[in-house]
Amino acid sequence: MAETFNAASSPQNESLLQPGDVIPVIAMRNVALLPGIVVPITLGREESLNAAQEAVRSGKKIGLLLQHDSAVEKPTSHDLHQVGVLATVVRYVTAPDGTHHLVAQGEGRFRVREFAHERPYFAASIESLSETNTTGPQIDARAEVLKTRAIEALSLLPQVPGELARTIQSIDSPSGWPT
Repeated sequence: MAETFNAASSPQNESLLQPGDVIPVIAMRNVALLPGIVVPITLGREESLNAAQEAVRSGKKIGLLLQHDSAVEKPTSHDLHQVGVLATVVRYVTAPDGTHHLVAQGEGRFRVREFAHERPYFAASIESLSETNTTGPQIDARAEVLKTRAIEALSLLPQVPGELARTIQSIDSPSGWPT
């Protein structure tokens, strides 16, 4: 039977978040979200489910941090990069087969100041990082070459979703942010 999220069924009815800049964090194995991009994320670990549910319950943004080693099943804060992407939870869905999915939109980059706790989910005090707006002919040319090469590489792979190439094609600034 698929479980539907609500505050009463969560591990704790009371938020562990402190006021201010402490947010729930999800440890990501192989997917790095970029600012401005919307991506679906399948949640498997209990800590990830708890973090997503806390973000939905509290209305806070969620932090996404990539693991150093994707093979680590039970990561600790030491297994995570210190810079990640702050995201808005667009949607949280529990599928009929019981899998949990989060649709997140990247908002901006952040750096972890300190982890507040790791269980029942990661939560961290963060500082926002400003986007560098470095542009110029060299950077723009390099970005265009990277975009072209990425699209060429995707064309060589079987069964690549068409929206992936369209997403890359729509990037119109070196930082990945729409201009």
